[in-house]
Amino acid sequence: MQRTGCFTCQEEKYTNMRTGIIFLAMLLTLASCKKNKTNEIQDVLRCTMPESLDSSATVAKLIGSWTWKKQSIANTNQFKDADKSVTVTFSSDSTFSVAENSSVVLQGTWKVINYGSFYGLQTDPYSQYIGGAIYFCDNRLLFMASIYDGADNLFEK
Repeated sequence: MQRTGCFTCQEEKYTNMRTGIIFLAMLLTLASCKKNKTNEIQDVLRCTMPESLDSSATVAKLIGSWTWKKQSIANTNQFKDADKSVTVTFSSDSTFSVAENSSVVLQGTWKVINYGSFYGLQTDPYSQYIGGAIYFCDNRLLFMASIYDGADNLFEK
């Protein structure tokens, strides 16, 4: 009888261990299926690197309306979602407008500046959304102002 009891104990231990392993495997599987949150700055930069634009090509790609999607969180590689609806429109006559929640809050002029290894945008007046180095990736536009201790802003066309 004692053997049957020991056999039952061993069987119960193996069953518990098997259940634990299955549970752990399921957790690892779910964790790997979770949306991959890569550093979006690096994603846009990787996409941009093969494409070297000159200033006129950069100007041509900027023209149009861009919707603000994300902004970098200082001193991290993370972004937070835009907390309001912001649209920036660049016109071919070198003017721009910034609209927040469908109301124009800023208008001015813009020009692309060559800083050697990248292009940046100079605006008059200054806008917190569109300063810094310019990088394109498909229908995304990144203004990387963190090189100047500002926030990086990601837009989509």
